[in-house]
Amino acid sequence: MGLQLKINFFQHSGGNIATYFKDYSQLLIFDILNEPQGVLGDWNNGTLPTQTSAIALTRQINEVGYRAIRRSGGLNMSRVFMIEPNGYGNQSTLKIVYPSKFTIPGIGNDKFLSFQVHTYDPWSFCGENGNNKNYPGKDSIMNWLLEVSAHSKKLNVPVNYGEFGDGRADNQSDRSANIIKEYYYIIRSTCEKQKMSSTVWDDRGWFGLITNDISELKFIYRIVPLMMKP
Repeated sequence: MGLQLKINFFQHSGGNIATYFKDYSQLLIFDILNEPQGVLGDWNNGTLPTQTSAIALTRQINEVGYRAIRRSGGLNMSRVFMIEPNGYGNQSTLKIVYPSKFTIPGIGNDKFLSFQVHTYDPWSFCGENGNNKNYPGKDSIMNWLLEVSAHSKKLNVPVNYGEFGDGRADNQSDRSANIIKEYYYIIRSTCEKQKMSSTVWDDRGWFGLITNDISELKFIYRIVPLMMKP
């Protein structure tokens, strides 16, 4: 299937989905794309997030989704929807893909629009094969968040940190370290202070936060209680 056909299919299917849900409560929120990558730009498949073609295509797909939702009518006319930048929705690409309000669907005039970004930065620390020795320090973690917050305020578009976490495919005990708990706390607390929403990632595996035994659920390494401390 060619690229234009894929865009047309996305527009058609997106419109059908939006129409189906158009009368649902506005507690329902749409996310146009989850972790855009591939030809939309990432660091693994040859098309970098900074390439002009990747930026343009990411904007185009989000615009197509935006129009399909708003065109479907009903409560979708004022439903909150989120758009993600490329590079798996990484926080670092937000300013690259959406540097000004004129690059945003609705040219920045839609008050029900939100950005969504993810962070597992740096991957050498947060990824499933990461290492605690690669922890960049709390100031670096916080500064990345503050940069995103400043950009969102500049464009007057709120931000949801839809995923963050630190995982280990092996050596799960590494996640008991204080720096891991500090990492989670800094992201949660900084987002709250900057009026950004945040949702921690728990796959009940590498990034697990709660045990899988439903008869006796427990927090793993007390990450969550310490993340939520005042």
